[in-house]
Amino acid sequence: MLSSKSKEEKGIWQFFQGFYVLSIPSSPRKPQISKNLKEAGIEKFEIIDFEPASKTKNDSEGVSCTLGDIFAHSVCDNTCLNIAENHFKLIQRAKDNNLENVVIFEDDALFDLPINFNKIKEVTAWLSSNDWDIFYFGYCPWPLPFSVIKNKNIVKLYNPLCLHCYALSAKGINKILDAKKNFKDMHVDKFIGCNVNLNKYGIFPAISFQSDDPALFVRAQKSLPIKVSFRSISKILEIISIFMPIVLITIIIFILYKIKKKYL
Repeated sequence: MLSSKSKEEKGIWQFFQGFYVLSIPSSPRKPQISKNLKEAGIEKFEIIDFEPASKTKNDSEGVSCTLGDIFAHSVCDNTCLNIAENHFKLIQRAKDNNLENVVIFEDDALFDLPINFNKIKEVTAWLSSNDWDIFYFGYCPWPLPFSVIKNKNIVKLYNPLCLHCYALSAKGINKILDAKKNFKDMHVDKFIGCNVNLNKYGIFPAISFQSDDPALFVRAQKSLPIKVSFRSISKILEIISIFMPIVLITIIIFILYKIKKKYL
């Protein structure tokens, strides 16, 4: 028999009505994410397989691109487009199933364990009483590392990348599906994070990371002298992003002070 604490921990995710894992038939990652989700307290989830593109390595190998193109996240090959279409299909699936909210994972997503159950409880309480469209459990604030603290657990995001672990409200689902008609050849995380008018929030600090560095990021690293993991870069940018508004406000105040001193 479960203790009262165990029962409470298993119920912390009950705010969300569905959990979808995006995968492909040949993926070796499914046992790993299944184990991870269960250890995080998520018992019921669907692993949904999609047929991959003819090329399964999303690094635009063979496509002419500069290091600047890679950092601008502007290089998108057939696999990139296939992943985008699969995300849209899962979002449509949530709408067709009349879900008020859903959490979508890519099969390389992993929660940092052990999960802080009190933190998740506080986050879901906030989500249940506030206006939001998309909520990131893992993200990389790029190209502008800028976020605003809402409370000790949540930040307002402006241009987050990564879609390995995110939640959508019913309003967010509809906004993305409406915006899909304007989708062009680009990474789906850039489209959703930067091109769709969404109320974007994320957990702070992030609690979900990809088990492998994105292939395009690995390709970019080949041109750089410093080798660092994508997880480390994301965590560094996450910290920088919460100080960026303070820095900008300080600069503006300083400039206004100088102007006032000069002309008054």
